[in-house]
Amino acid sequence: MSRLVIGNLAAEIDMARAATPGPHPDVSPAALQLIRRHAQRLSVFADRLWLPGDPWPPQGASEILAWAETDSIAALRASSSPVARRLLPVASRLFSESVWGLVPDPATARRCNHRAFAFNLAHANGWSLPGARLITSLDELPRDSHQWIAKAPFSAAGRERVRFTGSEHRTRLARLLARFGALLVEPWVDRVLDLGCAGLVGDTVRLFPPHRLDIERSGVFRAAVIDDSGATIAHPTFLTEVVDTAATAGDALRAAGYRGPFSIDAYLWRDEAGAPRLQRLSEINARLTFGLVARAAAERAGGGKYELRL
Repeated sequence: MSRLVIGNLAAEIDMARAATPGPHPDVSPAALQLIRRHAQRLSVFADRLWLPGDPWPPQGASEILAWAETDSIAALRASSSPVARRLLPVASRLFSESVWGLVPDPATARRCNHRAFAFNLAHANGWSLPGARLITSLDELPRDSHQWIAKAPFSAAGRERVRFTGSEHRTRLARLLARFGALLVEPWVDRVLDLGCAGLVGDTVRLFPPHRLDIERSGVFRAAVIDDSGATIAHPTFLTEVVDTAATAGDALRAAGYRGPFSIDAYLWRDEAGAPRLQRLSEINARLTFGLVARAAAERAGGGKYELRL
């Protein structure tokens, strides 16, 4: 049996090409080298890796685990010779093993990774930031004196976003809107702590304890910290709310037909009075994440605390 992990960390580009007007160019050579280095962390799941820039399609895989499911990954699965295996309930196995048994449909994964999926769920539950909105026209942009950030529906690592105030950067915003067809616009807030909560969606939803994320102000991920005691993560009240939110997100993913790994992002921010507030649902990542990679590494190391830093 040959297990192959596909480190397609730029899968959002493939999703955007399949669902939005474009154009969506490949990442730069410098970004490609960075992605290749980060994708090597996926060796926690199997020794054999495909990294961006390697020849495609890879040959000889009987089992495939991808960072994110896309049409090209589904085609690779269809052309491979999968082994027959009995799938056990996800709750009865190590995460790093049970994740191999869950294969999402690429169209469903694409729909669930679109920012509209998370925003609509947050808005329906009263969790969206004040004034946050999905826009399809520049006329819908806020014109006040506050700072805002516009995010493309498919993006990662701080790419494809514009921070603006009032009528600033309208040309950049227009180009981004033309390429993606819609943007999520949110107020720029003073973030003080980033959190994540991950799980698996199968016949049931399995959740893991929340983890801490170290993210630069630009949105670039730097580290995931596992401490299942919660002592070094956040106040128990916040952790409980994050877990409850992840459960709601997992149920929504399952209802949408998604099966596979997922993680939500949340964060603490300070309002104008300086009081801490929890943004319970910033993003839903219907794919592997570095929080889940850290989870697998902690599991392999015997549990306890673990820090994965890029």
